[in-house]
Amino acid sequence: MDYIIKQIPEDFVVEEIPKLELVDDGRFLIFRLKKKDRGSEDVAGDICRLFNMKRKFIGYAGNKDKKAVTTQYLSIRITGNPAKITEKLSAIRNCKFEYVGQSINPISIGDLESNRFGITVRGLDKAPDASKSPIPNYFDEQRFSKVNVEVGRSIIKRDFKKAAKLVLDAADSSSTSDMLAKIEANDHIGALRCVPKKTLTLFIHAYQSFLFNELVSVYLNWFKCVTVKYSQGIFRFPRQEVANIEVPIIGFGMDEVKEEKLKPIIDKILKQENLTPRDFIIPQIPELSFEGRMRDLLMNISEMKQSSLEADDLNVGKHKIKVSFVLGPGSYATIVVKSLFS
Repeated sequence: MDYIIKQIPEDFVVEEIPKLELVDDGRFLIFRLKKKDRGSEDVAGDICRLFNMKRKFIGYAGNKDKKAVTTQYLSIRITGNPAKITEKLSAIRNCKFEYVGQSINPISIGDLESNRFGITVRGLDKAPDASKSPIPNYFDEQRFSKVNVEVGRSIIKRDFKKAAKLVLDAADSSSTSDMLAKIEANDHIGALRCVPKKTLTLFIHAYQSFLFNELVSVYLNWFKCVTVKYSQGIFRFPRQEVANIEVPIIGFGMDEVKEEKLKPIIDKILKQENLTPRDFIIPQIPELSFEGRMRDLLMNISEMKQSSLEADDLNVGKHKIKVSFVLGPGSYATIVVKSLFS
């Protein structure tokens, strides 16, 4: 089924449901941020420039979509009058800041209860099948970008030369002079260390996410599914009941896998990748060593609602539907849409 999402920012509305512990006197000021057509990291950069502060002083629970209307919570390590700071923040484009209170600890990735989504799906000829099928907890395209998986794979395989070259080729030329100098000196680990740690971490996580998606997709081949191609392979969406199990995100120190059907799939994928879990221990760049952990096969979705089919005001002769639901941290609303409309 053909469809369109995010035709306008208002088509994709996200509201973060926070997990906050406020105090009367904390080091961090907490703000509620409503933004439109802005990425979370772009806004963090604007705050850094506005207050001449380091990026590490700003925290948020998750990077929200750019082409969307989103509400999330930020922590800023800053001193001063909250009202005056809020007034200064109002200069940031397409953003509205509301002071919430103070906290002893910063907000970190994953520090939220859930996310509430309201999505308008356009360009439809008919309504989707209303049957309720389980939805796999895949990582979606936002995780991967163009080279993230290959850079992560190269780092894990200790091919630091290839990893550095991939990052250099994909980067903005105005920000690569230090990296280029290291590469020319044959210091490829040094070149990678020119990249912010947060970005390097994204590369490893992208590779782990790719491996997880592969495990899930192959496992679901046991069931009746529809398939959807994506940049890294195939998503399989079941059209029958599937029991929820834990699937490993591969890394060192992995817990024992309980599901027997998963074990040969893991062995096969590790063999294809010429990989062992201990390869995720990287002595040369120890901060990029990541443990394995478990992730649910299926999403935890609540409060699912779907409107009736109506005329699409932006696409003549087509229809639109509004869907809303709540997802736990780390799950992708775009995967829900793919499952419902495939």
